[in-house]
Amino acid sequence: MNKSITIEDFRNHKKKKTKFACLTAYDASLSELMSKAGVELILVGDSLGMVVQGHDSTIPVSMEDLLYHLRCVKRGNIGSHIMADMPFMSYATENLAYDNAMRLMQAGANSVKVEGGEWILKTTELLSQRGIPVCAHLGLTPQSINRLGGYYVQGRDLEDKNRILSEAKQLENAGAEIILLECVPASLAEEISSSLKIPTIGIGAGSATDGQIMVCYDAIGAYSWDDQPQPKFVKNFMNESVPTMGNLHEGHLSLIKFAKENYSEVIASIFVNPLQFGKNEDFASYPETLDKDIELLDELECNYLFLPEPNFAENLEVINPNFSDVLCGLSRPKHFHGVLTIIDKFLRLIKPNACLFGLKDYQQQLIIRDYVHRKKIRTDIVSLPIVRESSGLAMSSRNNYLSKDDREYCGKIFSCIQNAAESLKTSPVKIVIEQATDFLENAGFEIDYLEVVDANNLSLVTKKTNKMLIAVAVIYKKVRLIDNIVVSL
Repeated sequence: MNKSITIEDFRNHKKKKTKFACLTAYDASLSELMSKAGVELILVGDSLGMVVQGHDSTIPVSMEDLLYHLRCVKRGNIGSHIMADMPFMSYATENLAYDNAMRLMQAGANSVKVEGGEWILKTTELLSQRGIPVCAHLGLTPQSINRLGGYYVQGRDLEDKNRILSEAKQLENAGAEIILLECVPASLAEEISSSLKIPTIGIGAGSATDGQIMVCYDAIGAYSWDDQPQPKFVKNFMNESVPTMGNLHEGHLSLIKFAKENYSEVIASIFVNPLQFGKNEDFASYPETLDKDIELLDELECNYLFLPEPNFAENLEVINPNFSDVLCGLSRPKHFHGVLTIIDKFLRLIKPNACLFGLKDYQQQLIIRDYVHRKKIRTDIVSLPIVRESSGLAMSSRNNYLSKDDREYCGKIFSCIQNAAESLKTSPVKIVIEQATDFLENAGFEIDYLEVVDANNLSLVTKKTNKMLIAVAVIYKKVRLIDNIVVSL
Protein backbone atom coordinates (compact mmCIF):
# COMPACT_ATOMS: atom_id res chain seq x y z
CA MET A 1 0.00 0.00 0.00
CA ASN A 2 1.20 3.52 -0.78
CA LYS A 3 -0.34 5.05 2.36
CA SER A 4 -1.94 4.02 5.61
CA ILE A 5 -5.70 3.44 5.47
CA THR A 6 -7.75 5.69 7.75
CA ILE A 7 -11.37 6.01 8.81
CA GLU A 8 -11.74 8.73 6.20
CA ASP A 9 -10.86 6.20 3.48
CA PHE A 10 -13.75 4.00 4.57
CA ARG A 11 -16.08 7.00 4.51
CA ASN A 12 -14.95 7.71 0.95
CA HIS A 13 -15.67 4.10 -0.03
CA LYS A 14 -19.23 4.62 1.16
CA LYS A 15 -19.61 7.91 -0.69
CA LYS A 16 -18.26 6.44 -3.92
CA LYS A 17 -20.19 3.18 -3.42
CA THR A 18 -17.02 1.11 -3.71
CA LYS A 19 -16.46 -1.93 -1.53
CA PHE A 20 -13.54 -2.60 0.79
CA ALA A 21 -12.05 -5.86 2.02
CA CYS A 22 -11.41 -6.92 5.61
CA LEU A 23 -9.80 -10.03 7.11
CA THR A 24 -8.77 -11.15 10.56
CA ALA A 25 -5.10 -11.72 11.37
CA TYR A 26 -3.28 -12.78 14.49
CA ASP A 27 0.41 -12.76 13.51
CA ALA A 28 3.02 -10.71 11.67
CA SER A 29 3.39 -12.97 8.63
CA LEU A 30 -0.29 -13.02 7.66
CA SER A 31 -0.58 -9.33 8.47
CA GLU A 32 2.21 -8.51 6.03
CA LEU A 33 0.75 -10.72 3.31
CA MET A 34 -2.70 -9.20 3.71
CA SER A 35 -1.54 -5.60 3.68
CA LYS A 36 0.65 -6.23 0.63
CA ALA A 37 -2.36 -7.81 -1.09
CA GLY A 38 -4.41 -4.66 -0.53
CA VAL A 39 -6.67 -5.73 2.33
CA GLU A 40 -7.82 -2.37 3.68
CA LEU A 41 -8.79 -3.45 7.18
CA ILE A 42 -7.20 -6.11 9.38
CA LEU A 43 -9.14 -7.11 12.47
CA VAL A 44 -7.24 -8.58 15.39
CA GLY A 45 -10.31 -10.41 16.59
CA ASP A 46 -11.17 -12.31 19.72
CA SER A 47 -11.97 -15.10 17.26
CA LEU A 48 -8.36 -16.04 17.99
CA GLY A 49 -9.77 -17.80 21.04
CA MET A 50 -11.43 -20.34 18.77
CA VAL A 51 -9.15 -20.61 15.74
CA VAL A 52 -5.77 -20.12 17.48
CA GLN A 53 -6.28 -21.15 21.11
CA GLY A 54 -8.84 -23.91 20.47
CA HIS A 55 -11.62 -22.71 22.78
CA ASP A 56 -15.27 -23.29 21.90
CA SER A 57 -16.09 -19.58 22.16
CA THR A 58 -14.41 -16.17 22.27
CA ILE A 59 -15.17 -15.62 25.96
CA PRO A 60 -11.84 -16.94 27.41
CA VAL A 61 -9.78 -14.39 25.43
CA SER A 62 -8.11 -11.88 27.75
CA MET A 63 -6.77 -8.37 27.21
CA GLU A 64 -3.25 -9.79 27.46
CA ASP A 65 -4.03 -12.29 24.69
CA LEU A 66 -5.43 -9.55 22.45
CA LEU A 67 -2.52 -7.20 23.13
CA TYR A 68 0.04 -9.90 22.31
CA HIS A 69 -1.52 -10.72 18.93
CA LEU A 70 -2.15 -7.04 18.18
CA ARG A 71 1.54 -6.26 18.61
CA CYS A 72 2.41 -9.18 16.30
CA VAL A 73 0.03 -7.91 13.62
CA LYS A 74 1.31 -4.35 14.01
CA ARG A 75 4.88 -5.48 13.27
CA GLY A 76 3.91 -7.13 10.00
CA ASN A 77 1.43 -4.55 8.78
CA ILE A 78 2.27 -2.24 5.87
CA GLY A 79 -0.46 0.36 5.69
CA SER A 80 -3.69 -1.52 6.43
CA HIS A 81 -6.07 -0.12 9.04
CA ILE A 82 -5.78 -2.26 12.18
CA MET A 83 -8.92 -2.75 14.23
CA ALA A 84 -8.74 -4.53 17.57
CA ASP A 85 -11.52 -6.36 19.36
CA MET A 86 -12.22 -5.45 22.95
CA PRO A 87 -12.44 -8.84 24.69
CA PHE A 88 -15.24 -10.11 26.89
CA MET A 89 -15.86 -7.86 29.94
CA SER A 90 -13.03 -5.50 28.98
CA TYR A 91 -15.59 -2.69 28.51
CA ALA A 92 -18.12 -3.64 31.19
CA THR A 93 -17.92 -0.11 32.61
CA GLU A 94 -17.09 3.18 30.94
CA ASN A 95 -13.86 3.60 32.90
CA LEU A 96 -12.78 0.04 32.14
CA ALA A 97 -13.57 0.56 28.46
CA TYR A 98 -11.53 3.75 28.35
CA ASP A 99 -8.50 2.18 30.06
CA ASN A 100 -8.50 -0.92 27.85
CA ALA A 101 -9.19 0.95 24.62
CA MET A 102 -6.24 3.21 25.44
CA ARG A 103 -4.01 0.14 25.90
CA LEU A 104 -5.11 -1.25 22.51
CA MET A 105 -4.47 2.04 20.73
CA GLN A 106 -1.03 2.34 22.33
CA ALA A 107 -0.22 -1.22 21.20
CA GLY A 108 -0.92 -0.34 17.56
CA ALA A 109 -4.66 -0.35 16.91
CA ASN A 110 -6.19 2.33 14.70
CA SER A 111 -9.71 1.63 16.02
CA VAL A 112 -11.47 -0.67 18.47
CA LYS A 113 -14.53 -2.89 18.11
CA VAL A 114 -17.12 -3.41 20.83
CA GLU A 115 -20.10 -5.75 20.82
CA GLY A 116 -23.53 -4.61 21.89
CA GLY A 117 -26.41 -2.27 21.16
CA GLU A 118 -28.07 0.33 23.30
CA TRP A 119 -26.04 -0.46 26.40
CA ILE A 120 -22.74 0.60 24.73
CA LEU A 121 -24.03 4.01 23.62
CA LYS A 122 -22.34 5.92 26.44
CA THR A 123 -19.14 3.91 26.02
CA THR A 124 -19.12 4.65 22.30
CA GLU A 125 -19.67 8.36 22.96
CA LEU A 126 -16.93 8.44 25.60
CA LEU A 127 -14.32 6.77 23.42
CA SER A 128 -15.25 8.79 20.35
CA GLN A 129 -14.97 12.09 22.23
CA ARG A 130 -11.47 11.08 23.33
CA GLY A 131 -10.26 10.34 19.81
CA ILE A 132 -10.67 6.57 19.77
CA PRO A 133 -12.55 5.40 16.63
CA VAL A 134 -15.21 2.83 17.49
CA CYS A 135 -16.72 0.04 15.41
CA ALA A 136 -19.98 -1.17 16.95
CA HIS A 137 -20.80 -4.85 16.42
CA LEU A 138 -24.51 -5.71 16.05
CA GLY A 139 -26.52 -8.83 15.20
CA LEU A 140 -24.86 -12.06 16.28
CA THR A 141 -22.48 -10.95 19.04
CA PRO A 142 -20.27 -13.95 19.95
CA GLN A 143 -19.42 -12.66 23.42
CA SER A 144 -23.14 -12.99 24.25
CA ILE A 145 -23.32 -16.58 23.04
CA ASN A 146 -24.51 -17.89 26.41
CA ARG A 147 -27.47 -15.50 26.33
CA LEU A 148 -28.24 -16.06 22.63
CA GLY A 149 -28.13 -19.84 23.03
CA GLY A 150 -26.13 -20.52 19.86
CA TYR A 151 -24.77 -19.08 16.65
CA TYR A 152 -28.06 -18.15 14.98
CA VAL A 153 -29.19 -15.49 12.53
CA GLN A 154 -30.45 -12.39 14.35
CA GLY A 155 -33.08 -9.88 13.24
CA ARG A 156 -35.49 -12.26 11.60
CA ASP A 157 -38.66 -11.19 13.37
CA LEU A 158 -39.99 -7.66 13.07
CA GLU A 159 -39.29 -6.66 16.68
CA ASP A 160 -35.68 -7.84 16.56
CA LYS A 161 -35.17 -6.26 13.15
CA ASN A 162 -36.47 -2.88 14.33
CA ARG A 163 -34.32 -3.06 17.45
CA ILE A 164 -31.11 -3.68 15.47
CA LEU A 165 -31.95 -0.92 12.99
CA SER A 166 -32.68 1.52 15.81
CA GLU A 167 -29.48 0.62 17.65
CA ALA A 168 -27.41 1.14 14.50
CA LYS A 169 -28.80 4.65 14.12
CA GLN A 170 -28.30 5.44 17.81
CA LEU A 171 -24.70 4.21 17.69
CA GLU A 172 -24.00 6.38 14.65
CA ASN A 173 -25.35 9.39 16.58
CA ALA A 174 -23.19 8.42 19.57
CA GLY A 175 -20.06 8.67 17.44
CA ALA A 176 -19.47 5.16 16.06
CA GLU A 177 -17.36 5.30 12.90
CA ILE A 178 -18.30 1.85 11.55
CA ILE A 179 -21.11 -0.65 12.17
CA LEU A 180 -20.29 -4.35 11.82
CA LEU A 181 -23.30 -6.59 11.13
CA GLU A 182 -22.92 -10.31 11.76
CA CYS A 183 -25.44 -12.98 10.74
CA VAL A 184 -28.42 -10.77 10.01
CA PRO A 185 -30.76 -11.09 7.01
CA ALA A 186 -29.36 -9.50 3.85
CA SER A 187 -32.44 -7.29 3.56
CA LEU A 188 -31.86 -5.87 7.05
CA ALA A 189 -28.17 -5.27 6.36
CA GLU A 190 -29.10 -3.45 3.17
CA GLU A 191 -31.64 -1.28 5.00
CA ILE A 192 -29.15 -0.39 7.72
CA SER A 193 -26.38 0.36 5.22
CA SER A 194 -28.61 2.68 3.21
CA SER A 195 -29.90 4.41 6.37
CA LEU A 196 -26.48 5.31 7.78
CA LYS A 197 -23.88 7.82 6.70
CA ILE A 198 -21.11 5.75 8.28
CA PRO A 199 -19.80 2.60 6.56
CA THR A 200 -20.98 -0.90 7.40
CA ILE A 201 -19.08 -4.18 7.36
CA GLY A 202 -20.84 -7.50 6.95
CA ILE A 203 -20.11 -11.08 7.86
CA GLY A 204 -22.90 -13.43 6.90
CA ALA A 205 -25.07 -10.38 6.19
CA GLY A 206 -25.38 -10.39 2.40
CA SER A 207 -23.53 -8.30 -0.15
CA ALA A 208 -25.07 -4.86 0.39
CA THR A 209 -22.74 -3.76 3.19
CA ASP A 210 -19.90 -1.38 2.35
CA GLY A 211 -17.23 -3.87 3.35
CA GLN A 212 -16.98 -7.61 3.91
CA ILE A 213 -14.97 -9.45 6.54
CA MET A 214 -13.97 -13.06 7.01
CA VAL A 215 -11.91 -14.96 9.54
CA CYS A 216 -8.67 -15.62 7.69
CA TYR A 217 -8.68 -19.30 8.66
CA ASP A 218 -12.05 -19.72 6.96
CA ALA A 219 -10.82 -17.91 3.85
CA ILE A 220 -7.92 -20.33 3.38
CA GLY A 221 -9.71 -23.49 4.48
CA ALA A 222 -7.67 -23.95 7.67
CA TYR A 223 -10.49 -25.25 9.83
CA SER A 224 -11.60 -28.48 11.46
CA TRP A 225 -13.05 -30.72 8.74
CA ASP A 226 -15.93 -32.58 10.36
CA ASP A 227 -16.41 -31.32 13.89
CA GLN A 228 -18.61 -28.31 13.25
CA PRO A 229 -21.00 -27.25 10.47
CA GLN A 230 -19.56 -24.52 8.29
CA PRO A 231 -21.36 -21.15 8.22
CA LYS A 232 -23.17 -20.72 4.90
CA PHE A 233 -21.35 -17.45 4.17
CA VAL A 234 -17.88 -19.00 4.46
CA LYS A 235 -16.01 -19.52 1.22
CA ASN A 236 -12.59 -21.14 0.99
CA PHE A 237 -10.68 -19.29 -1.74
CA MET A 238 -7.72 -21.63 -1.80
CA ASN A 239 -8.19 -24.56 -4.14
CA GLU A 240 -10.38 -26.52 -6.50
CA SER A 241 -10.02 -30.11 -7.58
CA VAL A 242 -10.72 -32.07 -10.75
CA PRO A 243 -10.72 -35.84 -10.11
CA THR A 244 -10.14 -37.95 -13.24
CA MET A 245 -9.04 -41.43 -14.31
CA GLY A 246 -6.60 -39.96 -16.81
CA ASN A 247 -6.53 -40.33 -20.58
CA LEU A 248 -7.49 -36.67 -20.60
CA HIS A 249 -9.63 -35.16 -23.36
CA GLU A 250 -11.22 -31.77 -23.99
CA GLY A 251 -13.98 -32.55 -21.51
CA HIS A 252 -11.46 -32.91 -18.67
CA LEU A 253 -9.48 -29.92 -19.89
CA SER A 254 -12.57 -27.71 -19.90
CA LEU A 255 -12.85 -28.37 -16.16
CA ILE A 256 -9.22 -27.39 -15.62
CA LYS A 257 -9.69 -24.21 -17.65
CA PHE A 258 -12.77 -23.26 -15.65
CA ALA A 259 -10.90 -23.91 -12.42
CA LYS A 260 -7.94 -21.75 -13.45
CA GLU A 261 -10.30 -18.87 -14.22
CA ASN A 262 -12.19 -19.10 -10.94
CA TYR A 263 -9.83 -20.39 -8.23
CA SER A 264 -6.32 -19.58 -7.05
CA GLU A 265 -5.04 -23.17 -6.91
CA VAL A 266 -6.07 -26.16 -9.04
CA ILE A 267 -5.43 -29.79 -8.12
CA ALA A 268 -6.03 -32.48 -10.74
CA SER A 269 -5.97 -36.13 -9.79
CA ILE A 270 -5.45 -39.19 -11.94
CA PHE A 271 -6.44 -42.53 -10.45
CA VAL A 272 -7.95 -45.50 -12.26
CA ASN A 273 -10.23 -46.62 -9.48
CA PRO A 274 -10.58 -50.42 -9.31
CA LEU A 275 -13.61 -50.18 -7.02
CA GLN A 276 -15.83 -48.76 -9.76
CA PHE A 277 -15.20 -51.53 -12.30
CA GLY A 278 -17.26 -54.71 -12.51
CA LYS A 279 -15.81 -58.20 -13.04
CA ASN A 280 -16.16 -58.20 -16.81
CA GLU A 281 -15.38 -54.53 -17.39
CA ASP A 282 -12.29 -52.88 -18.83
CA PHE A 283 -10.20 -52.09 -15.73
CA ALA A 284 -7.14 -53.96 -17.03
CA SER A 285 -7.32 -52.35 -20.47
CA TYR A 286 -8.50 -48.86 -19.50
CA PRO A 287 -6.43 -46.40 -21.58
CA GLU A 288 -3.56 -44.81 -19.65
CA THR A 289 -1.63 -41.89 -21.14
CA LEU A 290 0.11 -40.39 -18.12
CA ASP A 291 2.97 -38.63 -19.93
CA LYS A 292 0.57 -36.97 -22.35
CA ASP A 293 -1.80 -36.09 -19.49
CA ILE A 294 0.98 -34.38 -17.56
CA GLU A 295 1.95 -32.44 -20.67
CA LEU A 296 -1.63 -31.23 -21.16
CA LEU A 297 -1.96 -30.21 -17.51
CA ASP A 298 1.33 -28.38 -17.68
CA GLU A 299 0.17 -26.43 -20.72
CA LEU A 300 -2.89 -25.28 -18.76
CA GLU A 301 -0.71 -24.37 -15.76
CA CYS A 302 -2.53 -26.74 -13.43
CA ASN A 303 -0.90 -26.16 -10.04
CA TYR A 304 -0.79 -29.71 -8.70
CA LEU A 305 -1.29 -33.28 -9.86
CA PHE A 306 -2.30 -35.89 -7.30
CA LEU A 307 -1.25 -39.42 -8.30
CA PRO A 308 -2.30 -41.91 -5.61
CA GLU A 309 -0.57 -45.26 -5.30
CA PRO A 310 -2.60 -48.35 -6.31
CA ASN A 311 -3.24 -49.15 -2.63
CA PHE A 312 -5.22 -45.90 -2.30
CA ALA A 313 -8.35 -48.01 -2.79
CA GLU A 314 -7.45 -50.70 -0.27
CA ASN A 315 -8.98 -51.29 3.17
CA LEU A 316 -11.85 -48.86 2.67
CA GLU A 317 -15.39 -49.23 3.93
CA VAL A 318 -17.53 -49.11 0.80
CA ILE A 319 -20.18 -46.38 0.88
CA ASN A 320 -23.77 -47.06 -0.17
CA PRO A 321 -25.00 -44.07 -2.20
CA ASN A 322 -28.48 -42.79 -2.88
CA PHE A 323 -29.81 -42.78 -6.48
CA SER A 324 -27.58 -45.74 -7.44
CA ASP A 325 -30.26 -48.36 -8.20
CA VAL A 326 -31.43 -46.83 -11.49
CA LEU A 327 -29.95 -46.06 -14.92
CA CYS A 328 -26.24 -47.04 -14.90
CA GLY A 329 -26.65 -48.64 -11.49
CA LEU A 330 -28.86 -51.41 -12.90
CA SER A 331 -26.22 -52.88 -15.21
CA ARG A 332 -23.28 -51.73 -13.05
CA PRO A 333 -24.64 -52.46 -9.54
CA LYS A 334 -21.46 -51.61 -7.55
CA HIS A 335 -20.12 -48.87 -9.82
CA PHE A 336 -21.31 -45.85 -7.87
CA HIS A 337 -20.42 -47.46 -4.55
CA GLY A 338 -16.81 -47.57 -5.76
CA VAL A 339 -16.91 -44.06 -7.20
CA LEU A 340 -18.30 -42.52 -4.02
CA THR A 341 -15.94 -44.41 -1.73
CA ILE A 342 -12.89 -43.00 -3.52
CA ILE A 343 -14.36 -39.51 -3.93
CA ASP A 344 -15.10 -39.42 -0.19
CA LYS A 345 -11.50 -40.31 0.63
CA PHE A 346 -10.24 -37.80 -1.90
CA LEU A 347 -12.37 -34.96 -0.50
CA ARG A 348 -11.37 -35.65 3.08
CA LEU A 349 -7.70 -35.81 2.15
CA ILE A 350 -7.47 -32.81 -0.20
CA LYS A 351 -10.26 -30.73 1.41
CA PRO A 352 -10.90 -28.68 -1.73
CA ASN A 353 -13.15 -25.66 -1.80
CA ALA A 354 -14.84 -27.05 -4.91
CA CYS A 355 -14.79 -30.24 -6.93
CA LEU A 356 -15.64 -30.15 -10.64
CA PHE A 357 -17.48 -32.77 -12.68
CA GLY A 358 -18.87 -32.90 -16.18
CA LEU A 359 -22.58 -33.41 -16.72
CA LYS A 360 -22.02 -36.34 -19.07
CA ASP A 361 -21.93 -38.44 -15.91
CA TYR A 362 -25.14 -36.85 -14.65
CA GLN A 363 -26.03 -39.65 -12.25
CA GLN A 364 -22.53 -39.60 -10.76
CA GLN A 365 -22.50 -35.89 -10.01
CA LEU A 366 -26.01 -36.09 -8.51
CA ILE A 367 -24.93 -38.92 -6.21
CA ILE A 368 -21.81 -37.04 -5.11
CA ARG A 369 -23.72 -33.79 -4.62
CA ASP A 370 -26.31 -35.59 -2.46
CA TYR A 371 -23.62 -37.30 -0.36
CA VAL A 372 -21.65 -34.09 0.23
CA HIS A 373 -24.84 -32.34 1.31
CA ARG A 374 -25.91 -35.11 3.67
CA LYS A 375 -22.48 -35.46 5.27
CA LYS A 376 -21.97 -31.68 5.48
CA ILE A 377 -18.64 -31.95 3.69
CA ARG A 378 -17.30 -28.46 3.04
CA THR A 379 -16.84 -28.75 -0.70
CA ASP A 380 -18.96 -27.23 -3.43
CA ILE A 381 -19.83 -29.70 -6.19
CA VAL A 382 -19.70 -27.80 -9.48
CA SER A 383 -21.17 -29.41 -12.59
CA LEU A 384 -20.18 -28.13 -16.02
CA PRO A 385 -21.74 -28.70 -19.47
CA ILE A 386 -20.98 -31.74 -21.59
CA VAL A 387 -18.17 -31.23 -24.09
CA ARG A 388 -18.84 -32.93 -27.42
CA GLU A 389 -16.93 -34.03 -30.47
CA SER A 390 -17.79 -32.41 -33.80
CA SER A 391 -20.33 -35.18 -34.46
CA GLY A 392 -22.13 -34.45 -31.20
CA LEU A 393 -20.80 -37.55 -29.44
CA ALA A 394 -20.18 -36.79 -25.76
CA MET A 395 -16.45 -36.84 -25.07
CA SER A 396 -15.25 -39.84 -23.11
CA SER A 397 -11.96 -41.67 -22.66
CA ARG A 398 -13.70 -44.78 -23.98
CA ASN A 399 -14.29 -43.04 -27.31
CA ASN A 400 -10.68 -43.99 -28.05
CA TYR A 401 -11.85 -47.58 -28.48
CA LEU A 402 -13.73 -46.45 -31.62
CA SER A 403 -12.43 -45.53 -35.04
CA LYS A 404 -12.80 -42.01 -36.37
CA ASP A 405 -15.67 -43.10 -38.62
CA ASP A 406 -17.37 -44.88 -35.73
CA ARG A 407 -17.16 -41.80 -33.56
CA GLU A 408 -18.71 -39.76 -36.32
CA TYR A 409 -21.50 -42.31 -36.67
CA CYS A 410 -22.16 -42.34 -32.91
CA GLY A 411 -23.15 -38.70 -33.14
CA LYS A 412 -26.58 -40.22 -33.86
CA ILE A 413 -26.97 -40.79 -30.10
CA PHE A 414 -27.03 -37.09 -29.35
CA SER A 415 -29.22 -36.37 -32.38
CA CYS A 416 -31.69 -38.92 -31.05
CA ILE A 417 -32.01 -37.43 -27.56
CA GLN A 418 -32.11 -33.90 -29.01
CA ASN A 419 -35.12 -34.92 -31.09
CA ALA A 420 -36.64 -36.64 -28.08
CA ALA A 421 -36.25 -33.47 -26.02
CA GLU A 422 -38.07 -31.49 -28.68
CA SER A 423 -40.82 -34.14 -28.92
CA LEU A 424 -41.40 -34.01 -25.16
CA LYS A 425 -42.88 -30.54 -25.60
CA THR A 426 -45.84 -31.95 -27.54
CA SER A 427 -45.89 -35.74 -27.14
CA PRO A 428 -46.48 -38.10 -24.16
CA VAL A 429 -43.40 -39.52 -22.44
CA LYS A 430 -44.22 -43.09 -23.49
CA ILE A 431 -44.43 -42.17 -27.18
CA VAL A 432 -41.16 -40.22 -27.03
CA ILE A 433 -39.31 -43.19 -25.51
CA GLU A 434 -40.74 -45.61 -28.08
CA GLN A 435 -39.72 -43.40 -30.99
CA ALA A 436 -36.20 -42.88 -29.64
CA THR A 437 -35.82 -46.61 -28.97
CA ASP A 438 -36.83 -47.48 -32.53
CA PHE A 439 -34.36 -44.95 -33.92
CA LEU A 440 -31.38 -46.24 -31.94
CA GLU A 441 -32.12 -49.91 -32.52
CA ASN A 442 -32.59 -49.36 -36.24
CA ALA A 443 -29.23 -47.54 -36.25
CA GLY A 444 -27.50 -50.59 -34.80
CA PHE A 445 -27.12 -49.57 -31.16
CA GLU A 446 -27.72 -52.05 -28.35
CA ILE A 447 -29.68 -50.16 -25.70
CA ASP A 448 -28.76 -50.61 -22.04
CA TYR A 449 -31.32 -48.02 -20.97
CA LEU A 450 -33.25 -45.12 -22.43
CA GLU A 451 -35.32 -43.30 -19.83
CA VAL A 452 -37.03 -40.03 -19.05
CA VAL A 453 -36.50 -39.32 -15.35
CA ASP A 454 -36.90 -36.48 -12.89
CA ALA A 455 -33.68 -34.47 -13.10
CA ASN A 456 -33.64 -33.92 -9.33
CA ASN A 457 -33.95 -37.49 -8.09
CA LEU A 458 -33.83 -39.80 -11.16
CA SER A 459 -37.29 -41.23 -10.50
CA LEU A 460 -39.13 -42.42 -13.59
CA VAL A 461 -41.38 -39.86 -15.22
CA THR A 462 -44.73 -40.93 -16.60
CA LYS A 463 -46.16 -37.44 -16.64
CA LYS A 464 -44.15 -34.39 -17.56
CA THR A 465 -42.46 -32.32 -14.83
CA ASN A 466 -40.70 -28.95 -14.91
CA LYS A 467 -37.22 -30.43 -15.19
CA MET A 468 -36.63 -33.83 -16.77
CA LEU A 469 -33.58 -35.77 -17.85
CA ILE A 470 -33.43 -37.92 -20.95
CA ALA A 471 -30.70 -40.43 -20.17
CA VAL A 472 -29.32 -43.08 -22.48
CA ALA A 473 -26.67 -45.79 -22.42
CA VAL A 474 -25.91 -47.86 -25.49
CA ILE A 475 -23.33 -50.36 -26.64
CA TYR A 476 -21.79 -49.95 -30.06
CA LYS A 477 -19.10 -52.37 -31.25
CA LYS A 478 -18.59 -53.52 -27.63
CA VAL A 479 -18.07 -49.94 -26.40
CA ARG A 480 -20.48 -48.57 -23.81
CA LEU A 481 -21.49 -44.95 -24.40
CA ILE A 482 -23.68 -42.71 -22.26
CA ASP A 483 -25.30 -39.36 -22.83
CA ASN A 484 -28.09 -37.19 -21.49
CA ILE A 485 -29.96 -33.96 -22.00
CA VAL A 486 -31.92 -31.88 -19.50
CA VAL A 487 -35.37 -30.75 -20.58
CA SER A 488 -37.02 -27.81 -18.87
CA LEU A 489 -40.68 -27.17 -19.64
